Amino acid sequence: MNNNMLTKGHKILILAFIGLVVIGGLIVLMFGFGGGDNDGTDKEKGEIGGAAIPKEVAYEVPALSEAEIDQNKITNQSIIFVERFATYSNQSTQNKIEELKGMMTEGFYTWASSQYVDKLAIDYSNNGDYSSVVTDAVAVQFENYSSNEAEVIVETKRTHLKLSEEETIVSQKIRLEYVNQQSEWKVSGAFWLDN
Repeated sequence: MNNNMLTKGHKILILAFIGLVVIGGLIVLMFGFGGGDNDGTDKEKGEIGGAAIPKEVAYEVPALSEAEIDQNKITNQSIIFVERFATYSNQSTQNKIEELKGMMTEGFYTWASSQYVDKLAIDYSNNGDYSSVVTDAVAVQFENYSSNEAEVIVETKRTHLKLSEEETIVSQKIRLEYVNQQSEWKVSGAFWLDN
């Protein structure tokens, strides 16, 4: 046996020692030495991962403009409106149009609660078998905006299901027209677009 060669036991001890040094170094980096501030001030500090940070934040988020606030409201309202307005089941007893009445102008509500609901009932009658369409809003894009009117295009995925047929999923866009009535945005028209 050569005297210059390390035995297997020596190699394991050296690797274990190096491992302990690395672990010790990581502990010191993570938790520090526990010393105080060296600048002589008494600033209140928080900790993230062991590093002291000032609790004050110098960056202020800019306030949204009235137009940005309105557009956020219209975007959120459009998603809710389209998903309810364009979802239908021939066996549901829910009156979704009635639930949406507060989001529509009076004239649009009158049309939707009669002509639109009647058309859905015909389109999804399916001779008494279960038939439905479920609509998910995917994206909302503004086409026009002023303080009194807005127009958005909502991209949707619509899942059509009839008991006797395969489920079909289609992408479809709907244009919503809004008017501002006494600081409330109301849907005044909804139009399915050709793809």
